[in-house]
Amino acid sequence: NRDGTLTLNASELSDALNEDFDSVAQLFYANGNPTDNTVNFISNTSVAVDDDYRVSISSLATQGQLTGIAVGDAFTIDATNNTFSLIVDGISTNTITLSQNTYNRASLAVEIEKQINADGALLAAGVNTSVSISASNEFEINSSAYGENSNVSISTQNPTLGFDSAAVSTLGTNVVGSIGGSVASGSGRQLTGSGLVLDITGNVAGNLGSVRFSQGLANKLDSLLSRFLASDGQLSSKTDSINDQIADITVQRTDLDERVTQIETRFRNQFTTLDILLGTLKNTSNFLDTQLAALPTIGGNN
Repeated sequence: NRDGTLTLNASELSDALNEDFDSVAQLFYANGNPTDNTVNFISNTSVAVDDDYRVSISSLATQGQLTGIAVGDAFTIDATNNTFSLIVDGISTNTITLSQNTYNRASLAVEIEKQINADGALLAAGVNTSVSISASNEFEINSSAYGENSNVSISTQNPTLGFDSAAVSTLGTNVVGSIGGSVASGSGRQLTGSGLVLDITGNVAGNLGSVRFSQGLANKLDSLLSRFLASDGQLSSKTDSINDQIADITVQRTDLDERVTQIETRFRNQFTTLDILLGTLKNTSNFLDTQLAALPTIGGNN
């Protein structure tokens, strides 16, 4: 409205919410809409502005992995070969104990994964793994995490499973790419750049379309208020100006009070001087009256 207030048309808002709730909601908060379904918008910083940001990935994030040596397809797990321990993403497991039984590679992979993920230390830390079999018949233990902090290593060996000194531990890597044409920073699968934080979930690198970012009405209002309320903002500037004017008025009032006091003092001094002069003149008048009253008597005696 012209007076600066806002008026809500409740009927139109209700219709819009019923037709497309998500689109209406996006008007009020910051959001990013990727064109590629392997790119997920996570969050943004104040650096981001309304725009389309191209996403390009040169290297995908990887998981830490432990690869054992090649094994056969028949296993008898008993009390002599059913334990081992790991370090996963920096968390040391307790002794992992496999159920005593006979297995083939596939069923033993399931058992290994089950027992690793049942470990109390990993559960407490929220760490998880998956176990697979490579094309070379090696057991592979993969951390569920991505990035440079993702790692699986053997701390207590089990040669039956192929986890001996020849097992290979491979660190995970961070995603590498750019957002909006600027080099972005990778942490696991998260890519941060140009004020956007994105999660890259696909298996194919290259150009991954773009992300259309909008600050949203609420965020824009918040930014506007922040600018107004900032120490160097318009409101602060106006407040400082008003305070300066008040200070000037205070100084002027002080000066005026001093001038009034000075004028009052001068008038009092002048009044006192006039009062004294008036008293002197009155005395002179009385003296003259006395002298004049005596003149006829003096003339009559002559």
